[in-house]
Amino acid sequence: MLTFLFGADLCAKREFVGERLNDAVNAGEQPVLIVPEQENFDRDKEIMLRYGEKVSNAMRITSFSHFCRALLESHMQAVKPRADDTAVSVLMSLAVKQVSDELEIYGGHYRRPGRVQELVAFYNEIANAGKTPHDLLLAGGSLSGSLKQKTKELSLIFTAFDGLLTKRFSTETDNINVAAGLITQTDEFADTDFWFDDFRGFTGAQLRFLSALLPKCRNMYISLTGYPDSISGVSFPHVLKTRRRMSIAAKENNVEIRVEVIKNGEKSAGLAHLQGNLFALAPEAFSGETPDLRIMRAANRYEECEMIALRVKQLLDEGFCRARDIAVLHRDDALTAPLISALKKYGVPVFEDDRRNLFAYPLVRLILCAAEIAAKGFSTETLLSMLKTDMTGISVEDAGALQNYVYRWQLDGRAWESDFKGNPLGIGEDADAESNEMLAHINEVRRSLVEPLKKLRQAFKNG
Repeated sequence: MLTFLFGADLCAKREFVGERLNDAVNAGEQPVLIVPEQENFDRDKEIMLRYGEKVSNAMRITSFSHFCRALLESHMQAVKPRADDTAVSVLMSLAVKQVSDELEIYGGHYRRPGRVQELVAFYNEIANAGKTPHDLLLAGGSLSGSLKQKTKELSLIFTAFDGLLTKRFSTETDNINVAAGLITQTDEFADTDFWFDDFRGFTGAQLRFLSALLPKCRNMYISLTGYPDSISGVSFPHVLKTRRRMSIAAKENNVEIRVEVIKNGEKSAGLAHLQGNLFALAPEAFSGETPDLRIMRAANRYEECEMIALRVKQLLDEGFCRARDIAVLHRDDALTAPLISALKKYGVPVFEDDRRNLFAYPLVRLILCAAEIAAKGFSTETLLSMLKTDMTGISVEDAGALQNYVYRWQLDGRAWESDFKGNPLGIGEDADAESNEMLAHINEVRRSLVEPLKKLRQAFKNG
C-alpha cells in the first residue's frame, strides 16, 4: 500500500511519524526510515532520545545514498568511490577537451574554470531530473539554429564526461539507478515498511527508485507538505510532481493508494486556518476570533521595528512570558540592525541567531591555513593569518615582532624554513648584544610556528 501523509510544516509530522515507527518496532517489525542525508544524524538522535536506544536500534534510519550503497555492497556489487568537486571539475574539463574538435560553441570552455563549473551545474541539473545525455540530444532534435547546436554539443560533452567519470568514480545518481534495477530482482523487502520523511521533493533518480521499490515492499509512506485538496502548483510544484508520479507507479503495479492528513499539534483555530489557506487555490475567510494573530501596518522598517520592540516590552512588563520565550522571525537582512537597536532601546535582552560564515571562526581559519601550507608550501600571508587566529600559542607581542621582522626584510617562501639572519633593527644598522638577543627570540618564535607545519608537510608528502 502507498500512503501519502499530508500536513503543513507546523503540524507535528515528525512526531506523528516517530510514534508510528515506535508502534511498529514494539509490534516486532523493523521499519526503514529514509530522510535527507543532512538530517540523518539528527533524526537518529531524536528517535533515540525520545523512544530509547532499543527502538532506535530496531529500526533503520538512513538516507538514499547510504541505503543504496549498502544494498549494492550486500549483493556483491562493486561500489566505486564518490568523486569530489575537484575531480568532477577536472573530468568535465577533460571531457570538453576530448571532444573539442566537434564543438563550435563550447570548444574553448575547458580553459575557463567558470565555464567548466557552469557545465557541471547543468549536468547535475539534468541528472537530478532523471535524464541522460541521449535524452538531451533527442530533445534538441525538434529545435533549430544555435539552440539545436548547443544541445548537440552538450550531449557530446556529457557523454564523454560520463565515460571518464564511470571509469574510476560513481555518483549518487549512478548508485540510485543501479539500486533501483537491483530491487526489481529481489524480494528481500516484501515484509518491510518504508517511510520517507522531511523531503521537499525528489530527484528524477529518486522517483525512479521509489517506483521500483513500491511493488517490492509491504507498505510505503511518503510525507508531503500541504493539504491534498488545497495545494497550489505554483507554491508546491514538487509535492504535486511526487504525488502524480507515485500515483501512476501505484496504478501500474496495482498498489492501493491511501491519503492521510495529519493535523495534530495545531492549537489555534486561527493559525490552523491560516496554515491551510495561505497557499490554497481557493482560500476561505475565517469568521471566528483570532487572538493569536495580530496584523500591524508600519510606514517604514524603522517604525515596524519600533512597534515590535514595544510589543515585546509590553509582554515582558505584563509578566506574560520571559524574554527567552519570545522569538522574532524575519527574512529581510535589512531589518536586523534596526530591530536589535529598537529592542535594546527598550531594555530587552537580545540573542541574535544569525548565520555566520564558517571561515570567520578562528579554528577553521587555522586548520585551512595549515592545510594550505602543507599542500603549497610556506607563505608569509598564510602564516600571518594563522598568527591572527590567536590559537597558535604565540603571544600578541611576539606575533607583532615576527610580523614586523618579515615585512622589514620582505621574507617569503622557503626563507621561513631556516633561521633568519638579518638585523631586526634593519639594513645598515650595527648589530649589538640587544639586536642579537632580539633576533634569537624572533627565531625561537619562528621555530614554534614553523616546525609543526614542517612535520605536517612531510606527512602530506608521505601520504
